[in-house]
This record gives sequence, C-alpha cells and structure tokens, in this order.
Amino acid sequence: SYSLKEFFEVYPDAINSFPKDFLDRELLKYLLREGYIDEMYTSLISYFYEGALTKADMGFLLSIKQRKPVDFTLKLSKIEEVIKSITLIQLGRNAILNHSFIDFLLTNGDRYNDQQAAVFSNFTKNDSRYVDFFFSYLDAGKQHQLFIAALGKHWPELWITISSDNRSTLAIKDTLLRNLIITTDPEIIQSQNVDSSITEYVSDKPDFLSILPEKENVRKMMVAMNSIRPKFKNLAPTDESLDLLNHIHKNNFYAINESMISLLVQRLGKGSGNEDHLATANYSAISNSGCAELIAHVENNIDEYISNVFLKLEYNTSEPEDMVIKLLNNPNITLDNKKTIIEVSDCKLKNISNVPKELWADIVTNEKMVSNWFNVLRYFANVSKIDPLLASYLNNPFTCIELAEEIIEADEETEDEKDAQKVVDSISKELIQNQAITDDAFKYLVKSISEKYEGDLDLPNISDKKIRALIEDDILAMTPANFNGLKKNNAMRLLLIRSNFQEFLTKTGDYGLEPADYIMILSSEIAMNEKLSLIEVMPTETFTGQQRLADLSSSLLSNASVTIVHDKLKKILTYSSDVHNRIILFINQLSGMSTDQIDDLLGAIGEPFSVIAERGKKPQIPLTPENHELVKKLQEMAYISSFKIESDENRIRVYTRLSSESQS
Repeated sequence: SYSLKEFFEVYPDAINSFPKDFLDRELLKYLLREGYIDEMYTSLISYFYEGALTKADMGFLLSIKQRKPVDFTLKLSKIEEVIKSITLIQLGRNAILNHSFIDFLLTNGDRYNDQQAAVFSNFTKNDSRYVDFFFSYLDAGKQHQLFIAALGKHWPELWITISSDNRSTLAIKDTLLRNLIITTDPEIIQSQNVDSSITEYVSDKPDFLSILPEKENVRKMMVAMNSIRPKFKNLAPTDESLDLLNHIHKNNFYAINESMISLLVQRLGKGSGNEDHLATANYSAISNSGCAELIAHVENNIDEYISNVFLKLEYNTSEPEDMVIKLLNNPNITLDNKKTIIEVSDCKLKNISNVPKELWADIVTNEKMVSNWFNVLRYFANVSKIDPLLASYLNNPFTCIELAEEIIEADEETEDEKDAQKVVDSISKELIQNQAITDDAFKYLVKSISEKYEGDLDLPNISDKKIRALIEDDILAMTPANFNGLKKNNAMRLLLIRSNFQEFLTKTGDYGLEPADYIMILSSEIAMNEKLSLIEVMPTETFTGQQRLADLSSSLLSNASVTIVHDKLKKILTYSSDVHNRIILFINQLSGMSTDQIDDLLGAIGEPFSVIAERGKKPQIPLTPENHELVKKLQEMAYISSFKIESDENRIRVYTRLSSESQS
C-alpha cells in the first residue's frame, strides 16, 4: 500500500474524486499532495497517550514516515502494531533499520514474508546505513543466522560488500560464510560469489574444513564447495574432515601446488613409500600414489604442474628415466619447461632418440645422455657436423674417458648400412680435423676410431699432439701421402717412421726422399740398427755432394760392423769431411777387399792417404791411433811393405810395395 503522498504521485488525478467542497480548497489539496498532511496527521496535532503504541514505537513510526532514521538500538515494544501502520514501500526506507524490528520480522517470517522481502531487498552497498546496520546487528542483534539467510536471499552483493569493508574482521567473515553455507541454497551461494570473491576467500583459508565441524554440516559444506568451486592452496584437515578432503580430491577443488599434492598423497595415497619420494621424484610419487583423480588432474594441467611444482622443488632431481621421457614427449608441456626439466634432472638418457629432436641440443649441452657412441652418432647425424655443443660435450674429461671404452660402430638401427657407415667415417674424420676438439680430449677419443687413414687428412692443420696420438694408436698409416703431408713437421715425420720403420724401410723408394730427409732421420733418436739399415738401402747417388750426409753416415758406420757396398762406401769416403771417421770406417770395411778396391778407396779418401796406393812411394801420414791401426792392417794384408813411426815428427812413414812385388 502507498502513503497518501505516494498515492497521489502514482495517481495524480485521483484527487479529483474528492467532494466538491474539498476540491475548492487549494491549500488543503497542496498539503495532501506534498505529504504535509498524511495518515499520521491526527497523531501530530494531538497529545500522544501510550496505548496500542509506546512512545518509542511512535517515534520509530514517525521516523519512517518522515525519513528521519533513529538509532538502530531503539527498543520497540508493540512491533506488530507498528507494522500495521507501515506500508510496504515505507518498509523499503533505511529508517526501518532497527534491531528490535528486524528481530521480530525474522522470528515471525512465516507471517510477514512480504514485509521481510520489502526490508531486505532494499539493502544496498550504495547506502552506507545498510552496511553500518549489518555490522551493528551482528554485534547486538539476536537472529544472526536468519538475518544472514534473509540477506543472502535478497542482497546478491552481501558477501563482496561486507568482506571488502575494513571493519570486517576474520571472525565476521567466517560468521557470514558459515551462516551462508548453513542457511542458503546452492544457487544463493553461487549468486553471492560475485567476481569469485567467496571462491578466493575460501581458497586461501587453510582451516576451511573446520569452519563447520559438526558432522551434520558435511553435506552442506560439499554443496557449498560445488557452488563456488574453490582452489585450495593449503589445508589443515583433521581426521574428522576426511570425507571433505575426499570430496575436494574427487572434484579437483585444489590448486596444483606442492602443499596440496603432498597432502593428498600422504592422506589419500595408497602407494608404499611415495611420501618419501615427493621431494626427490615428485611426478613418480604422484603417478604411483593411487590417487586417480589427482593423477588425472595433474595430467590435464601438466604444464601448470611443471611450472608450479616440479621445477620449484629444490631436490626434485631423481625422476627415473621412463618418467623423464614421458614428460619430454608430452605435447602439453611448453618447450621452455621441457628444457628446464632436462637442466635440473639427474637422469641421463640411454637413448637420445626416445625424446624429440628439438630437445637434443639441450640434452647435449647439459650432458644428460649416457656417454656412448650410439647417442653421439644420433646427434651428429642430425646436425651433420661436430657443432660447438657436441664439441663441448666431447671435450668433457669424464665423457671422453667413458667414450674411449668403446669403438665407433655403425648404428644398427639405421635402415641403410652404407649411410650408417658414412656417419661413422664422417665423425671419425671430423674428430681428427675439428680444431674445437681439444688435444687432451682427443688422446682418449682417438682410441674409439677404427679406421686407418692412408692419405686424406689435412695434416698441416692438425696439432702435433693429435698427430702423435694418431701415430701412437696406429690410425695414421705409413704412406707417401701422409709422409709428405707432414713435410713441414719433421718431428711428426720421424715419429711416423719410428712407429712404422720396417714398413718404411721396405718402401723407401716410394717416398721421394731427399738428402735432407735422410739427414733428418740419421740425426734423430731412432735406434742405431735402424739408422744402419737405412744407410744400407739408401741410393748411392744420394751421397753425391752431400758432406753432412756423408759425415753422419761415416760416423754411424765407423762404430758398427756392417759391410757397405763398394760404390756407396766410396761415395761416403769421398764426401765426408771427418778424416777420423773416414779412416775408422775404411779400416772396418777392409776385410775381404781387393787391391784395386783399396786403391780406389784410398783415392777417395784423398792425400796423403791416396799416395799409399802409388807403388814405390814413401808417403808420410799423421801419427794418430787410427792411422797407426790402418798401416798395421795394410801391412797385415801385404798391401804395403812396412811402415815406420817417426815420433820426432809425429808422423808415420809408409813404405809401399814395388810394382813387381806381389800381395798375399
């Protein structure tokens, strides 16, 4: 019903229905239309006596009519009579807010449904008096549960308005939440969840499961959770709240974080020992927990799990290989997260092919594959070279030592055997020639190379240490191509010769050796018998004009029991400048020589020794131990008649035979 003023506002022409004598009174019509005269008029112009209404009741009633609110705590007595004097529209005014009046309406809600709706449907956050009344009523009102139930039904912004008010303590919020859960339907709770405000509050409330501990409220708690669908970040369940925890688990009402996962596995898991693995192998612990809904929830939100849990656990590095492979093959995990999984995991993959190729570079970079040539070949075949990542991997001291334990062999899983062998040949050659492979690493890696190289290596650009390793491990063959490839590296040429001397000796003619090459070899530290063997096979003409070569040869031969062919001996004696060694060499070679050969060689030695070959002469030669030995030897061979030591002149006088004398 309307007040008179309201009535005339709605029906302005109704006043024309009044008697004619009334219509002629313009002032009276004005007072009625403007509300100066209303149904309370008689009360205002007469002295009030308490009866049906108390003075407080009348004051409250007048405050409503005049829109001048009184204190919330004004004590009312005849509330039923007050209600009779108030229209439904007037009930919507904020002056109606009174503890006694609201208590009465709530207690007698079955009789005053319309009045209750008229009051509570006008609560709004835009009128501070309504918000103030809420806090006042919680403090002094009697029917909290019914009050919140009525507000929940008629005021959709109840929760967000009250919970965001700075007067709203944790206790007030919990009281409000508790009563909303107990007294309202799921639809009402859902409507109160403006901007997910209840969801956020509940999700951040660890003690939510204890907010209504009574067993009879478990069902209501479940219904409420179904309406707001929280994502609990942390919970402190009790043994009595296990049913609620199960409900949370089955409906995924929890955030994917370490705390909630640990709680669910520990409280609801059926696996043995999974709790111990949560910190070190979290994904495996979940997978083996028996918590089907948790497992599915994690799988359905796998990238979120990886970001929020897996990668945030400091010691979560011990996932078994099958789990790491499963994660790295999951298309729902971002590439960045997969790369980080590789980085933090202790797992080394036995077969790099079990994960996508886009991750191979990270696996190699982080050394997260078992050190075997199968994995190295797979990676090498994919990039077609030893790139900086693979080079760094191979240079690792532990890696190269492990790889040295096995030979590089063709991948048996490759369909084309020729292609597989090409990969082996290619990586073997690049291991040798790639300058990014360190010398220290190569001395181990070379042990895995099975091919022997006869001449297709870029030897001038390979370090001495690598060449040494190739030679010592019998990878570099003794061939003219390799020998000539080392032309500017005498040290390595000598090492190649020393390591393959017999093979070299049998084919010296193939190497295009020059006098300087022979000088280098004879001056080296190779064994004496090898040097002598080389002199024996050296072409005679090599000594022509080569004093240094002749000196080296005469020095070596003078201390050895080796028979040198006459022509070669003559060349050595001719071009050597070392008289001492020439004489000793000549002495050592005298046995079995003919007179003509002796004549020829003495001539090669030159004066004064060449004069000894002239018959009837008496040449003098220096008195030295070797010259003394020479003349004794020549006398024994009857090549000379005699000799005489001339000590005063430090000479030996040689008496040659006459031409008519015969030699024995």
